[in-house]
Amino acid sequence: MFDQQIDILKHLWDPVQFLLLSSVYSIVTTFNLITSFQLAPFRSFSSFKDAWFATFWGACGSLAKEMALPSVEPLVKQAYGVVLDIGPGAGDWLYLFDKERATKIYGVEPNKDHHASLRENIKKAGLTDIYEILGVGVEDLGSQGIELGSVDTVVTVQCLCSIPTPKKMIQSLAGYIKPGGQWIVYEHVKTHQGGWIEKYQSLLDFAWPHFFGGCSITRDTEKWLRESADWSSINLKPPIDEKRYQIIPHTMGSLANFLMKAIFAVPATLALVYRAWSHKSLTPVGIAAAVLTAIAHAIHPWNLPFVLLIVFFLAGTRVTKVKHDVKARLTVSASGSSGGEGARTHVQVLSNSAVASVLSILHAYQLRKREQNYDSLQGCYSWPGDLLILGIVANYVAVAADTFSSELGILSKTQPRLIVSPTLRNVPPGTNGGVTVWGLVAGLLGSFIIAATSIFFIPFCQGTEATGGWDFGAKFRFLVAFTIWGLFGSILDSVLGGLLQESVLDTRSGRIVEGEGGTRVLVPKAGKNNEFYKMRIAINTAMTGGEGTKAIAKPIPENAVDESHDDTNLDKYDARKKFRTPSFGDEKPSRVVESGSLDLLDNNQVNFLMALTMSLGAMAIASWFWEIPFDSILSL
Repeated sequence: MFDQQIDILKHLWDPVQFLLLSSVYSIVTTFNLITSFQLAPFRSFSSFKDAWFATFWGACGSLAKEMALPSVEPLVKQAYGVVLDIGPGAGDWLYLFDKERATKIYGVEPNKDHHASLRENIKKAGLTDIYEILGVGVEDLGSQGIELGSVDTVVTVQCLCSIPTPKKMIQSLAGYIKPGGQWIVYEHVKTHQGGWIEKYQSLLDFAWPHFFGGCSITRDTEKWLRESADWSSINLKPPIDEKRYQIIPHTMGSLANFLMKAIFAVPATLALVYRAWSHKSLTPVGIAAAVLTAIAHAIHPWNLPFVLLIVFFLAGTRVTKVKHDVKARLTVSASGSSGGEGARTHVQVLSNSAVASVLSILHAYQLRKREQNYDSLQGCYSWPGDLLILGIVANYVAVAADTFSSELGILSKTQPRLIVSPTLRNVPPGTNGGVTVWGLVAGLLGSFIIAATSIFFIPFCQGTEATGGWDFGAKFRFLVAFTIWGLFGSILDSVLGGLLQESVLDTRSGRIVEGEGGTRVLVPKAGKNNEFYKMRIAINTAMTGGEGTKAIAKPIPENAVDESHDDTNLDKYDARKKFRTPSFGDEKPSRVVESGSLDLLDNNQVNFLMALTMSLGAMAIASWFWEIPFDSILSL
C-alpha cells in the first residue's frame, strides 16, 4: 500500500517536472534567437512557441522517446504502402519504418523549425528515396496532391494533441485511408478515471499547451478516432505498463477497415455462380447451397472467411482439372461411365464448408455483441485470440489438403498403400484410405495455400505476444502449425475412409467404382468368393502388364456376336450352339469390396466428420495452450 502511494506521488510530480524543464528552455530559446539575430519568431506568441518547443524537443525529446519506444516500435514497423506520417517533428521515429513495406512516406510537418532536424534523420534512416516533407497542415493535404482514399497507412505518434480543430482533422485524415488501409496510433488522451485525477489533469492543461507546442492533454482523442469512420477493426488500448492513475494517459493500437463490403462480396459470389453453372461443376441445388455458404461467410466483419472460401473453391477446382482425362481412366463411375466426378451436389458443398459456415456465423455474432457492449468493434486478432477463428482456418486447411491429396495423389506413379492395413498393402488408385508420398506432399501444398492466405487476411493485432499482438515469429509459427495441421486432416480423412467407407472394386476392369455425388456404391453379396475374385483380379493384372488401357479386359456386351461362328447352314435354333453371354445366376460378382467393410459412412459423411474433427481439435489445442475456456466458442 505504501509503495503504491509513493508511485502515485511520483506520477503527480512527473508532469510538473516536465513543465519546469520546458520553462527553462523558454529562456534558452530566447537567448539563442537574440544572439543569432533571428527576431522573426518574436512577432507572435504562436511563432515563439513553435521555436520554443522545437528547442525543447530537440534537447529532451530523447527522454520521451525512450519512455514510449516499447509501445511505438512494433506499431510503426507495421506501416506499409503509401504512408502519411503526421507530425513527425524532428523525425525521432523515422528509423522504425520498414523500407521493405513502405513504398512512399509523406511527412506532414507544418512547423518548419523542425525541418532541418527532420531532413537529417531522413538521411540517417536511409529513407531519402521515399520520404517527402510536406510543410502544411492536414487541412491542406489536398493542395499537395494527396487524394482522398489513396493512403495505405496513417501514422500519428503524440501529435493529435496539438493539431487545430482536432475532431474535424481526425475525420479528414480518416478520409485519406483507402479500403483495407490502417491508422496506427500512439496518443495522449483524456483520462476517464474521474475524481481528483481528472481535476488534476484539467488543472495541468491550463499551462500544458503553452509549454509544449499547443498540445492539450484533455482531448477525448480516442473517442474521436473511433467515431471518425465506419471501422471494422478497432484495437485501441492503454500501454500495458500504464497505471490506472496515470495523469497523462495514452491510447495505442490501430484502426482498420477489413470489412468485406457487399460491393466486393456480391460480384465475387455471382462470378463463382456463373462459373459453376457454365462449367457444370455444381448441380442447380449445389449452386444454391454454394450461394448460401457464400452469404454465411460474407456477413462476417472480416474478409478472412469469405476469402478462404473463394481460395478453396478456386484452388480445388483447379487441381480437379489437372490431367482430368488421365484420372478418368483410373476409376469407373457407378453409372457405368469412366471415372472422375461429375457436377458436385449440395451435399458435397456442405460437407466441406458447413462447419466453417457455422463457426463464421458464431464469430460474427460475437463481434457484433462486443460492438454493442463496448461501443466499438474489436476487430483485430489478439494474442491469445478467439478460438472460432482458428476453427475456421483449421476447416479449410484440412479440406484443402484432402482435396489436393485426392486429386493429385491419384496421379502418383507408385501404387497407393492402404493406411489402415497392418501390412500397408497395395491398393488400386482411388481406394479410400490409400496414400502415396506424392499425395501427402500435395496435401501439404493445399494446406500451405490456405494457411498463407490466412496470414494475409487475419487482421492481427500489432505488437508482440507480451503486449497482446502478433510479431513475425508468431505469424510464422501460425503458418507452419496450420500447414501441418491440414496434412493431419488429410491423413485423418484417409484413416476414416479406410475404416468406415466402403471402397468397391470393379472385377472386370480392376478399377475402383466411384459413387455419384459421393454416395455409396451398391455391391452384390458375393459371399465367400469375394476374396477369391479380388485375388484373381490381382493375378490377372500382374500377368497382363498392369493397369494400362490395353491391359484391361473389356466386358462382353450382351448383344455381342462371335464373328468366327458360321451359322449359314443352320435352319433352326440350336441351344447347344448359342453364343449370348449369360449374366443371371453367374457366380462371378461384378463388384467386390476392396476396403472399409464396416460401411458406416459415405464419402460426404467422411469429409464432414474429418472437417468437424479438425476444427474442434484445433480449437481444443488452442484452448489448452492459451488457457482459454473451450466453451467460449458458444458465448453469445
